Amino acid sequence: GGASPKYIKRFATISGIESLYPQLDEFFISQLLSQEQKSLQIAKGHFEKPQAQIFENLRDAIECKHILQFDYALKPRIVKPYRLLHIEGVWYLLASQSGKLKHFTLSKIQNLIDTKKSFIPSQKVAKLLKSSYNSTTYFTTTPKTAQILLLTPKARTHFLRKNLPPNFCVLKDSYENLTLEMRYAFDDEVLNFVKSWLPHAKIISPIKLHKKLQKMLAEYIRTTNAVVTKE
Repeated sequence: GGASPKYIKRFATISGIESLYPQLDEFFISQLLSQEQKSLQIAKGHFEKPQAQIFENLRDAIECKHILQFDYALKPRIVKPYRLLHIEGVWYLLASQSGKLKHFTLSKIQNLIDTKKSFIPSQKVAKLLKSSYNSTTYFTTTPKTAQILLLTPKARTHFLRKNLPPNFCVLKDSYENLTLEMRYAFDDEVLNFVKSWLPHAKIISPIKLHKKLQKMLAEYIRTTNAVVTKE
């Protein structure tokens, strides 16, 4: 026999796909896995597949609380590993370097060495991880916030159709628009979100991100116009 529905449901929960289905009881799982099942079709998403050996070595080091050494972005790193994270199709190692919490893309880690030297986990980081276990966002001990305005009723409706992401909260809701507060660790989180909603979104604050996005869009228009002119 295969895995029980209980373990299948736990796997779905850990993998972050439990909410993909209306329910995951024993009857639904048996119907879903039936060879005769032809009523459901799920498009496969794009994701980065990590190397099995590196993944296992990192996982072992996290479990044993061992300090790691590796090369990353052409620099040697010595870190204390805390968790493996899967965010938007990419695997990261969450680790502290010189007391600062950082995200390292697994595919960019080279020359990995488990030093076998133990470390005592930071209580501050442990508390952050415990309180954010089901989070799908990046981790930081110094979170920042941005205010974003969805400018049209259509954008508002589409955004509220899904469950509110854990790093978002609604500041003001009207039929015409929606004002959001977004907690973030990296500027690209805000920029990528707003770019995905253009032209129906605007960064209200911080102003530096609004100006950064304007500069990026101006550069995009300049370079694409240059290509069109050459053709």
